[in-house]
Amino acid sequence: MRSWASRSFASHLIFKGESERPTHPESGVHWHFQVEKEFRGQEIGTKLLQRFATDAIKSDFRLIWAEVMAYPQKPPEYFQERGWSIYDAKPTMIFGDQVDFPVKVMCITKPLSAFEALPRGTYRGDNR
Repeated sequence: MRSWASRSFASHLIFKGESERPTHPESGVHWHFQVEKEFRGQEIGTKLLQRFATDAIKSDFRLIWAEVMAYPQKPPEYFQERGWSIYDAKPTMIFGDQVDFPVKVMCITKPLSAFEALPRGTYRGDNR
């Protein structure tokens, strides 16, 4: 079963994936990472994002953007409540028969001015 699901996922990405991708800003810096499920809730993602934003600010970028999935447990409002704007969104069937709820691929943006630039080597919560 897993082999079929993997082939189905890859096939969808190859043949339909691009048509289901949202548009992105022409400028800005793209952020992408995923924290493994067992490590979530430990502020790892927050620290990674803060470090990324700090480096982007120091490189004179003004906007950060990312592609995320929205679904009933994590709807567009989830991201908006955290200060992100929805730049574009498109429904996707990337998970095909694997889920029985609607999924959207969204491009979200946030001005880097919303992040505080930290001095190099300084991280929130570090005990160094």
